[in-house]
Amino acid sequence: MAKAKVLFGDGIPLWWDDDHQAIRVAGTRLKLEAIVRVCNEGYDGPEEVVQNFDVLTTEMAERIVDWCRGHPAEVRHYMRHVEKGEEAVLAQLAPRLRDDRKRRRQRRAQQAQAQAV
Repeated sequence: MAKAKVLFGDGIPLWWDDDHQAIRVAGTRLKLEAIVRVCNEGYDGPEEVVQNFDVLTTEMAERIVDWCRGHPAEVRHYMRHVEKGEEAVLAQLAPRLRDDRKRRRQRRAQQAQAQAV
C-alpha cells in the first residue's frame, strides 16, 4: 500500500506515492505529470486544466499550478524522473513490439496469399 507523504506544504493537494514513485493529486489517481503536460501545451488557466481532468476542482488546479510555477526546478527534476521511467519501460517493450509488428506483417502476407488463391 502506498505511503502518503505530504512534501508540498499546507493546502497543496499533492502527495508522493512511494509504491509508484509518482507525485499524485490528493484523493485521486491523477499524476502530476499529466497536469504539467497540459500546462506545457499552453493552457489558459486552471479552468482549462479542470476541463481536462474532471477529478480536479478549480481551487485544486489553482493551487497545483501555482506550486508548479513557484517551483520550476523541482518540476523539471520530477519530469526528468518521469521521462527516465518512461524510457526504461519503452526499452523493455521495444523487442516485444518489434516481434508483434513482424507477426502482423507475416499474418497479412499469409492472408493476402490465401485470398490470391
